[in-house]
Amino acid sequence: QKQPHPFKKLYKYDLSISFNQTDEFLSDLKLRFSQLEGVYVLDYNKSNQIEDGNHHCELMFCCFGHVADENLHLNIVATFYVNDQEREKAIQSMQEILNHHVFDLIISKRGSISAEHGIGQQKRAAMKLCRSESELKVMRAIKNALDPNDIMNPGKVLPEA
Repeated sequence: QKQPHPFKKLYKYDLSISFNQTDEFLSDLKLRFSQLEGVYVLDYNKSNQIEDGNHHCELMFCCFGHVADENLHLNIVATFYVNDQEREKAIQSMQEILNHHVFDLIISKRGSISAEHGIGQQKRAAMKLCRSESELKVMRAIKNALDPNDIMNPGKVLPEA
């Protein structure tokens, strides 16, 4: 049987977390992903990275940030070993899995799903995970007061009500 040609996808997160929780957050995140079936978390401190061929995705974590303002840029490089027909489904499925675990863990550590780059369109729906409906209602009221005709970034700032 022909082996699938590996391909890579970069997933980027702009998070905020207390500096003294950064190591724990990353360790917990890697542990969560290492427990998922078919996923292998690479450890760039080891020379023999691949222990078996029973995985369909490898994850490598690369982090950097701003120590003074506690922003963490988390880049996750996923190398997929799936057939071309499964490519888009694998990318979307991994995005959903990563979002769930990254956002759930960052919120549990009292961090933020967004740092200096703002929410943006990709994280708009995730605001409901970290803001109450009453907070979102106030945000919508402020937006409506400042932009009653909804001409400034319509549909791009706040999640749907």
